[in-house]
Order: sequence, then C-alpha cells, then structure tokens
Amino acid sequence: MVFRLMDIYSLEGSKVLFRFGVALAVLYGKEYKERYMYASCEPNKYWLGLVDYCYSGSDEGNGGGLNFEVLVKKAYGVHGKGVRKRFRFPRRPILARLVEMEEEAYRTKQMTTSQDGADSKNKEDEQDGPNDFYLHHIEPLGLVIPPPPADPSFERVVPRLAASTLVRTKLAEWLPLSLRFSNLDLIYSTSHHGRTLDSFYRHVSKATHTIMILEPYENSRIKDEILVGMYASQAWHPSSRVYGDGRCFLFRIVLDDNVIKDVKNGDQKKDQKQQQQESKDLPTSQCWKWQPPDDLFTFGSGGSEDHEMLDSSSKSHASAQAALETFQISTNDFLSLGGNDKGGSGLRLNEDLTKAESSCAAGFNNEPLLPDAGGMFEVGLLEVYQLVRQMDGAPIR
Repeated sequence: MVFRLMDIYSLEGSKVLFRFGVALAVLYGKEYKERYMYASCEPNKYWLGLVDYCYSGSDEGNGGGLNFEVLVKKAYGVHGKGVRKRFRFPRRPILARLVEMEEEAYRTKQMTTSQDGADSKNKEDEQDGPNDFYLHHIEPLGLVIPPPPADPSFERVVPRLAASTLVRTKLAEWLPLSLRFSNLDLIYSTSHHGRTLDSFYRHVSKATHTIMILEPYENSRIKDEILVGMYASQAWHPSSRVYGDGRCFLFRIVLDDNVIKDVKNGDQKKDQKQQQQESKDLPTSQCWKWQPPDDLFTFGSGGSEDHEMLDSSSKSHASAQAALETFQISTNDFLSLGGNDKGGSGLRLNEDLTKAESSCAAGFNNEPLLPDAGGMFEVGLLEVYQLVRQMDGAPIR
C-alpha cells in the first residue's frame, strides 16, 4: 500500500497527501465510533486506533481494517462503476479555513459553558489543557518599533493605528492560531510613503500576510473612535484576476465604547426607550470571516442527465459562486476585498486612497463597516502591517 501511494505521489505531487488524508479520516470516522471510541481510556486513543485500523487492513476486502481500493475511490470521489457526483476537492486554504471555523466553534462553546456554570471560579483555578491555553489566553500581537534613523534628517516612521493594546488584542483574537504569536511590522503609511496605489504596491508587493488599518475621516457621530480594515492572506499586487482565499477577513474595532455611548446618550432629556433603541444601533468591535457554504464543492449528480440540465439556474449558480469566491482584487484604479452580485465590495479603496466604500460581501455576510456613512466615507490615516515572527523578525510566508 505504501509503494502504491508513493507512485501516486510521484505523479500528482503533494496534493495527494491531502486527498488521502481526508479520505482516511472519513473512512476511519465510522470505524472509530463503532470499535475504538469506548474501547480505551487513553488520551491518544484516536491515533492508536487509527494505526491499528491501517495495519489491520487488507487489499482483498475481507471486511477488517482499511481497504486501499476503497481509500483510493473515496479520495477521488469514485463510487460504484463511475463518478456519481462531480466532486471538487477543496484546496489547502479552504481546508485551513474549515479548521479555523471548528476552532472558533469550540472556543465559543467553551466560553459559553464557563459563563453559565455555577462553579466558574473553580474552573478558572483548574489547570488548562494545551488547547485551552491557546484558545482562551489571547495575548496582544507584538509591535515592531523601528529604531531612530542614523541620519537625523530622515523621518522616523512610527506605527500609530496599531499602537493600542486593544487593537492588537482584537487582531490576535481574530487571526488563525498559527499567526497569533507574531509581531506587527509597519511597511506602509500614507503619512510617510505617499497616498497613491503605486506607492502602496511598491511597499507591500512582497508581504504575504498583511493587515490594513484605516481611520474614517470626518464622521460627525463617532469621529476617530472607530478603525476599520482587512486581513489579506496573499501579497497585494496589480492584477487583472481575483486572488486570495478564505482566510481573508474584514473587521471593525471600536477604540472606546464608553466614549461613543457618552456622545450618543449625552442628551439627558431622552427617554429610556429612545436610549435603548440608540444603544442597539451603536457599532461594536466585530470581525467578518468568510464562511464556505455546504454546497460549495458539490455541483450535482454526474450522469448523462446532468448535461441535459445546464439551464439558466445552473448559470446563476455559477455567477453566485463567482461572487462568493471574490477575495482580493487590485488594479491600477482601485483595490478591494470581497464582492457581491451588485458590484459592491466588503471594503474598496480608490486610486489615491482617499475614499472608501463598504457594503455586504458574499461569503463574508458583513454589515457596512461604517453603518452611518451610507456606504461611502473618506479615509484619514492608512497603515499596512506585515506579520513577522517573534523569534527572528523574519516575514511569515
């Protein structure tokens, strides 16, 4: 079995490992529930059972353990004599996004349980497991402070928008687990490098993981108390094609909720119902991540009947899917993240980075980042940070 798997690997490359890994997990899932789940109390019983499941299999199909022929068919979506469903195997970034969604669901469940439990104090005193440490103890991202320039005539570029611990803690909470223990390194600022897309692309074209933070300008209700932005998983560069993946997200950070509440509720003559209604309309710190739908990889059954049913509904499905997979777009005229079938974007900036537009994007299901701005708003300071490793300061690839 190993030699046959290596033959396939030598022909198709590393993606074979993902195909067979997911197929093996699916096949073993049923066997684990029936044979191994309650057979042992060992903490690593899942992996011990998986090893036993693989070693006890045979290619003759005697009913015990792993059957390699079944594994191959499962990995390539083959059932019976032909392909019943046109199965599109998810790419690596989409698999990573699915893992992140499971982590987020686990963290939300654990936090709800700890809040509702009567003995929450005792639970906090207990020793956390390795997963609890990473999911509950969220430390703010580090910030790289550049040293003073050797030449006094040169201006020192100092990060401003990410200087707040609140901002860096929120970003750490929303980033994937693999990127939480990293530092923010300022690579572009409109106050220092100029306010053009050419200058923007020149400074960020080699940065893979970047976080763009911008402050709305001249908003009479909330002034400078809100920051909005987006995380991009691939380097921004001029392109006529859509790129990026499901790890990208949009966010809004409210720097001081109390200040906004004082401004909104400053009139003491307002009755209680009116104040409660206004408090519901207050913006809050929030992150909108891409959520892949359940039918993203299945396009229907694959017999001859499917070729006769390619009508307008299938075309509309393809159009909706194209909007759903619209992530990063960057041309010489604008850049944006997310899109919808009406031509809007989750966040879009014009060519001189002075005006921005925000609307609901397919897949992200976000609300406008500035609800009171009517979709359009002006941009003040804009900064882009690259994620670097804490150990040696090297950019994360």
